[in-house]
Amino acid sequence: MNELNDKWNSEFAAGKLNFLRRDNEQVRLKLVARLIHGHLEGEAVPLIDLGSGEGHLCKWLDEAKISQYVAVDISDVALGNIVEAKIPVTRICQSLATYFPDDEMKSSPLVIVANEVLYYGADSVDQLKRIAEGQSENCLVVISAVGPHPDKPNWTAASIKLWKEIDALGWCKLEVEIARDEESGVIWDIVIFKVTP
Repeated sequence: MNELNDKWNSEFAAGKLNFLRRDNEQVRLKLVARLIHGHLEGEAVPLIDLGSGEGHLCKWLDEAKISQYVAVDISDVALGNIVEAKIPVTRICQSLATYFPDDEMKSSPLVIVANEVLYYGADSVDQLKRIAEGQSENCLVVISAVGPHPDKPNWTAASIKLWKEIDALGWCKLEVEIARDEESGVIWDIVIFKVTP
């Protein structure tokens, strides 16, 4: 993990991921938050943001719906850049493969978000499955992934492969949305699932 931690720390420290702060990225994150809010009823629940980076999603979350924002990322530099919001923030510096929710989190209804993170490990979908299906209560899982692009054949292949792996999980699909950056033509497929124990 030290090598990966060093790599991502240097990327964030050098500002190479500052593009994630742009308005088009925020449009996608606002849509993710709206999907989450639309499928939550009753008391506020915790949210685990896998591969949270600098926690840009947190600022779009409604404290009436989300009780705690758990940012899990391999970069402590990114985690250190998360701005405190109305929702309590917990920072956990771990990879997807080494992160295990604590017992309190595992026994609570919650939301798990995987924004643009499932490309980075050969077993990322398996790790997401382990976390989501390890819950003793229902959870919502939101996945956002860049969509096929005619000028980016690698993106298209990665996207098709990723969604095939996710579809094979057999999770209950609640809603599908597409976010679009009109300037670049980039799209993101966003899907919210319900996972039952």
